[in-house]
Amino acid sequence: QNHLSKEEAVGVSSTEVDGEMFSSENGQLLFWDTGDLLTQPLEAGGLFLPTKMVLTNGQAVGVCIDSTLPCQSDGDCTPHTGRCSAVHFCMERQWCPLEDAEHSKTHSLPGVLGFVVWFKSSIRFRQLGYDKEYSTMDGEESILFPEDNYNTFRVQDLLSLAGESWDTVKDRGAVFRVNIRWHCSLRSDSCDPSFIVRRIDHQTGTLSGFEFRQATYNGGDKRDLCRWVGLRIFVQVDGVGTAASLANIVLQLSSGFALLRVANMICDFLMLRVLSDRKRYAALKYENTPDFSDMFDAMDSSSAAPRRRDQDRKSV
Repeated sequence: QNHLSKEEAVGVSSTEVDGEMFSSENGQLLFWDTGDLLTQPLEAGGLFLPTKMVLTNGQAVGVCIDSTLPCQSDGDCTPHTGRCSAVHFCMERQWCPLEDAEHSKTHSLPGVLGFVVWFKSSIRFRQLGYDKEYSTMDGEESILFPEDNYNTFRVQDLLSLAGESWDTVKDRGAVFRVNIRWHCSLRSDSCDPSFIVRRIDHQTGTLSGFEFRQATYNGGDKRDLCRWVGLRIFVQVDGVGTAASLANIVLQLSSGFALLRVANMICDFLMLRVLSDRKRYAALKYENTPDFSDMFDAMDSSSAAPRRRDQDRKSV
């Protein structure tokens, strides 16, 4: 494909998520759908799907033990407001009660594996004498992986394509990148994207996972706190457009002709200098003929005499 010119471009994307699930708490069946589980993306081109949520309801500002701050004296706690308790943890002014097994409810959400994500994208190429846009934004049909021309994935499939499983992400979450790649011939009016899924939250050989907290205020000084743990998915759209280039074609042809000349020289060297039958090759390559130099000299002399006579007449 050295005769082609290439243009790299970056596109845009959108996603649609659909699904519903059930979980159980103390024998009670709870129903969840996308309205319950999907939060606003943290950045453009992002998507978050929870694997676990921890709810701490009815928090109020007060003084309570912070089990994350061990101490031996008041000096180990926040100056002026903190003090060391009898159990050697700091008593701090903060939202109480803190998240713990006694005051918080944890919901595991394995049903999110059955949710489906429909990826739509668009890309445009402008630099190679074409102005072509390829898009699936107007698509009316979601095609589930692994069918032909798929554009929709179950969350379980996304994990599998990245080499992960529910057990590796359920407690700490994970960060993934879905790369939508367009590789298009600009002479064609149609082009289909491909998908690459990778986990990217590797830091110094460990997996950092992903979680964040979200508070809902109930008026006054009270709030409900939710800690979300789950799958943070970045969507990246890029691609390469190709078109035939006259300059590249001429360059390839000229390079080919030059290589043909070099090939002859290499073959001659090998056959006449290296191979064991080089003497036979030399005998066949060159043919010895009689020496005709005397005949050529006589011919030159006979043709020169008339020219001298003509010059003598003109001088008279």
